[in-house]
Amino acid sequence: MFPLGFVFLAVAAFSTGDLRKATPRVLSACVVFLLLAAPLIIALSIKTGRVTFSNAGRINYIWHVNGNSLSWSHFPHWQPGIGDGTPEHPAKKQFQAPVVYFFEPPSGGTYPMWYDPTYWWEGVSPRFSLREQIIALKVSRSFHYNFFFDTPQCVLIVGLVILYLMSSSVGSCLKNLVFQWVLLIPPIAAMVMYAFIHVRNKK
Repeated sequence: MFPLGFVFLAVAAFSTGDLRKATPRVLSACVVFLLLAAPLIIALSIKTGRVTFSNAGRINYIWHVNGNSLSWSHFPHWQPGIGDGTPEHPAKKQFQAPVVYFFEPPSGGTYPMWYDPTYWWEGVSPRFSLREQIIALKVSRSFHYNFFFDTPQCVLIVGLVILYLMSSSVGSCLKNLVFQWVLLIPPIAAMVMYAFIHVRNKK
């Protein structure tokens, strides 16, 4: 969600119709945003040894794009072929049946692998593969299609569209939609951003 903050700031800048007037205000908002985020950025950067605001995007890309054929019965344990490299300190399998893993210190929580996944996957980096990326996009496309056209909320969406169209002429409705680009760009940006990695319902 962090990058979407800059999308909102950019939309705010261009929505005023006077970029020169909006620029100092948007820059002020950007400074406040970065100041509030600074403790998190500093803490994560010190911990990882590189400047970062989050490892969530990186680890999820490895899991859901590079690991699209991942056996979820073993998730989130690394398996050969997922991403580039190998974990520097993976959990050690003690028994095969039943499967028992040993987590070396520092370990925390009842299940350390979920307490800090990036620690156990350190050493593995994302790998761009057009085939894997297309598979991830197909999964996202299927989800969005079901969400908008093949689920109960489709009835609500269709109903809202019909009511919107009834409120005026079709031409006026389309014109109004163009004027409402401020409300459309942030959610579209979020949907596109997540579509490249992973989307899922609340269930």
